[in-house]
Amino acid sequence: MTSRRAPALFNWAGSKARVAKALSGLELPTFGTYHEPFLGSGAAFLGLASAGLISKSLLSDVNPRLVNVFRATQTEPHEVVAGLRMHALLDSDVHFSAVLGRLNSRLADDTVDFQVAADTIYLLSQSFHSTWYETRDGQVSMSRRRGVEAFRARHQDVVRSAALLEGAIVQRCDFRHALDRVGAGDLVFLDPPYLYGDDQVDQQSYNVDRFGVSEVRVLSAEMRRLVDLGAHVIFCWGERADALVPDGGGWIEIGRDFVWLSESLTPRINAAGGRHYRPAAQQAVEGTAE
Repeated sequence: MTSRRAPALFNWAGSKARVAKALSGLELPTFGTYHEPFLGSGAAFLGLASAGLISKSLLSDVNPRLVNVFRATQTEPHEVVAGLRMHALLDSDVHFSAVLGRLNSRLADDTVDFQVAADTIYLLSQSFHSTWYETRDGQVSMSRRRGVEAFRARHQDVVRSAALLEGAIVQRCDFRHALDRVGAGDLVFLDPPYLYGDDQVDQQSYNVDRFGVSEVRVLSAEMRRLVDLGAHVIFCWGERADALVPDGGGWIEIGRDFVWLSESLTPRINAAGGRHYRPAAQQAVEGTAE
């Protein structure tokens, strides 16, 4: 497949489109299955798949509405496009509020729903900073940007995403269960929610189940297990945090993200165009989630 601009299914705060573009410039080693357990907007998968680097993939997230967008796009992209066209015709402040109310009136489950997929794409495209926040009772809280341009459906992006998703396994599950399926020689892309504030939980809270320090510790241990298993690991974080990652490997800085690549990937690290870090074993560590 010829590399070109990766499709974007929906707007998402913290999208890893730039990271994927940088990584696609590396000569990554041949790997088996691609795993992305914090799927979010899917920008990393779509970017790497557009570059022809992925043939088999397991994609997952704990947020059922986000997973629904990918499963609906994968199975019936033209139904999703039809919903987006309707949003383009009706777009207004009143329509935005009505769609948000409709989304919150439906139970979030594992049923593939094309209307909910179109609603989710529309709301994120018109919301303030493309920020998704869920209350503890599962209600989505979003506000419409002021002076926002009229909504335009991303017809081609949906169709191209569907082609890239062909054959992918997309499921809703916790990252712990997703990582149980990683084997030797697989590539794992980890972009967990970043922690902020005194309570050290994810600031966006994109799911009712909060991601906090205890989850980061589990993920850190899982990364060490995966490297020992022989998997290739890529880990994104808001700051350099050597204490979270296994020994070896190195960091590159891409935009606002610090990206760690396991030792099996570091021979390619300089090609990413960011600064190259070699963590020192005895170095005092700053910026961890401890």
